[in-house]
Amino acid sequence: MNLPAEEHEKVKDHFLGNLDETCLVANADGSVRVIASQAKKKTEKNTDDSRTSIASLRIGLASGNQGPFAFLAKGTRMDRPSIAKLLKEQCPAGSQVLMSPSAYMTDDAYLALVPEFAKGICSMEVTKDHPDWWMTITCDGFGSHIIDKANELFAKHKIQIVKEEGDTSQVNQSHDQNAAKKDKCHMRANLELIRRKLGKKVDQWSLVAFAINAQLKASNAAWQGSHARVNTQLSTRVGFKEWIKQLDDRGALSLGEKFFTKRTSLFDAMPACWVNMSVEHRHEVLAVIKDVYDTAALCDAKVDWTKGTVVGLARYAKLEDIHKLRACCLVAQEDPSIIAHDDGTVTVHEDGTASTSTNVEAQFEANVPEEPAFDDGNKSKNVRDFFHRAPQKLKDTCLKDKSDKSVQKKLFTHMTNHTAQTMWDADRNQPLEPSSYLDARMSDDQKTLLCPSCNNVLMGYILCDVKGREQ
Repeated sequence: MNLPAEEHEKVKDHFLGNLDETCLVANADGSVRVIASQAKKKTEKNTDDSRTSIASLRIGLASGNQGPFAFLAKGTRMDRPSIAKLLKEQCPAGSQVLMSPSAYMTDDAYLALVPEFAKGICSMEVTKDHPDWWMTITCDGFGSHIIDKANELFAKHKIQIVKEEGDTSQVNQSHDQNAAKKDKCHMRANLELIRRKLGKKVDQWSLVAFAINAQLKASNAAWQGSHARVNTQLSTRVGFKEWIKQLDDRGALSLGEKFFTKRTSLFDAMPACWVNMSVEHRHEVLAVIKDVYDTAALCDAKVDWTKGTVVGLARYAKLEDIHKLRACCLVAQEDPSIIAHDDGTVTVHEDGTASTSTNVEAQFEANVPEEPAFDDGNKSKNVRDFFHRAPQKLKDTCLKDKSDKSVQKKLFTHMTNHTAQTMWDADRNQPLEPSSYLDARMSDDQKTLLCPSCNNVLMGYILCDVKGREQ
């Protein structure tokens, strides 16, 4: 549509840009931790607890030119002549401050700023010399950016809006590459320099002034590099296959592949609260939820999650995760294998329930390493065995040959260490003694050795790591 094509080819980078907004906050967190010398009696940091924020909407072209700035401030009336003067004298044409109830972008706010914003885009360098040529502006999928009325307003100025594919901003949105990082860097520097001089909390008008200064510092090279990095600089643009190869070489695609490679069933999509449950607990959870649905169906009423139901499910998961169990129940109806997911030995019964050929303890110990998990005070290779009083592997080895004292000693050592571990939080004045059935006499030193403190065990681990196992 931009003819003559030869002339457009020379300046095509001036007719493709990216539009995005960002939130600028006075203090990301009011609480500040200061690390300083212990010898210094008093350490202070001049700061405040201001959580004032504004929204900034801006555009940058593949040529490196910056378009107008639009700021959203909280309130109903813009009554700061100094800010209006800054916008007029220092900012690109079409820059403005728009008042909104929350200082966040809404459909109404976007529609109000688009007319002036579009005029500013059309008045940019080179662009203004070709009023009959079309410009393409890319943006993310934020709802306010893609409403039809706004697109119609842009179209009146020969600007077409192209939405990026969802969840692809990291490889498709130029503003998120170099430009946004530079803005944040300059903004932090401005706040650190000015906050002490202000001597008070930073208000939204100060933020607008800081943002104008920070965004004006963005160089043409920053925007050019941002567009080139996401393949939207027309003068350096490569084909789709070559672009995908470049992304793959940068590792941008490998993370996604690794994420999905290890996921082979619906069980992999289950929340942690479900995955960490035993098979028996999953059945009990499903029984509680099934009872709710059966009661509702019997009374021909709406499903009602009563306090008793929530309390019952709270035995198996945190309160904030209760709603996830309902989704797990629905998935279990479609794929019962998520109930007793193990190495594939899942049996689905006629009633829709599922079970495995092994019991829960065998399931729990299915992946225990061949050698004992906890031997003579050495660190466990498997954390689950460390917290298990009688690991199945050790028990099976003892049962095979009860006359092998070395094997019995390994199990005994592990069980005594496990018992001592459970006593760490107990009253240290109360000794840990063997069963009275053994009628064993113990000295005070023996009682201390039999019940080491948490500090004793940790020191033992450190000594073992430093010195190594004795041969």
